[in-house]
Amino acid sequence: MLVVACGFGTGGTERHLSLLLPRLLARGIRPRVYALGDEGAMAQPIRDAGITIDFPLGNQPLVTKLPPPFRGLAVYATEILRLRKIIKQEKPDICHCFLPMATVIGGAAARLARHPVVLASRRSLRDYQADNPTLARVERRLIRGMKAVLGNSRAVIEQLAEEGVPEDRIGLIYNGVPVGTVKTEQDRITMRRHLGIDDNALVLVSVANLIPYKGHRDLFAALSGIAAELPQPWVLLCAGRDSGIAADLERYADELGIGSNVRLLGDYEDVVGLYGAADISILASHQEGFSNAVLESLVAGVPTIATAVGGNGEAIGDDAVGRLVPTRDPASLAVAIRELAGSSDLRERLGAASRDRANSLFAIDDCVGRYENLYRGLLSAPGKPVDRLTDDTEWTTS
Repeated sequence: MLVVACGFGTGGTERHLSLLLPRLLARGIRPRVYALGDEGAMAQPIRDAGITIDFPLGNQPLVTKLPPPFRGLAVYATEILRLRKIIKQEKPDICHCFLPMATVIGGAAARLARHPVVLASRRSLRDYQADNPTLARVERRLIRGMKAVLGNSRAVIEQLAEEGVPEDRIGLIYNGVPVGTVKTEQDRITMRRHLGIDDNALVLVSVANLIPYKGHRDLFAALSGIAAELPQPWVLLCAGRDSGIAADLERYADELGIGSNVRLLGDYEDVVGLYGAADISILASHQEGFSNAVLESLVAGVPTIATAVGGNGEAIGDDAVGRLVPTRDPASLAVAIRELAGSSDLRERLGAASRDRANSLFAIDDCVGRYENLYRGLLSAPGKPVDRLTDDTEWTTS
């Protein structure tokens, strides 16, 4: 199987693939990865499993010297032709493209190579299409002809249907996370001391790359309005890759008077440790497909507050597990934070319910099983609707 990905920096899709691909290999499905972006930390678990990853973009000295108006088109054309050659030579059973850019380049290359079994995964809402309508049109045209198009939330698959993808080719596979490990009180204390945080402090954590649509400014505004009402001392830990707005966020936190309470940790590796040290997890996004950060906080047993966008509601479920708030609404976000911050008993109940929900619905092995069902089913029963193949274990090995 050939997987076309956009890169392996820190992000939800990259994390998803780092969990998925080694487990597929263990089930007898042999992926090879063609990556269109930077290598990043998420490539290492895939390489450690013995899976080949090609990062060809750094090997285009002539293309990268072209002026900007021509460079982008030249890169697209070069990668499409290069990938077409790989597909024709290696003849993979399946070509699966993750994210829009990979779908365009991988889909075009597979079509030129006349490859019969091509899949795409859409992992976010289509807000990104407004920034590049030409690319969006190409993507929509390509996915309508693919054997399967996957979404990771009901919100995403509804949009795929609206774009004209045949209903029998649309499938839903939720993200999965490793489950079963429970952090101890000593783990909590050790991580806090490592971070220089008081054992009794209220610790809020937000795991989201520093991108405007992740809503950090909304979160800061919410906290500034209730800072004096929160248990003291308190700290907000923000973990995520900086897209260029970190300095602006730091200035904004200072302007709001909460700069001393906010820590931007950057591309932090031990996210599990952060959740182990946290009292509350917060995701203030304006858009999401299906957030790995929410799932990771659930499985860690951390009560979660998230905006009601994309698949966040499907992950959290109801008020017995966490709190959903309107997007771009700092006042509502502040109400939810104040409620959870004010009751350790409530946080304990929500945390236990969160862990139970993650263990029962979002275990990584269940997620991997659905991919295996789909891949083997597409080759064995290509006429079946995709949503039936993901549930059908007739051809799977585990």
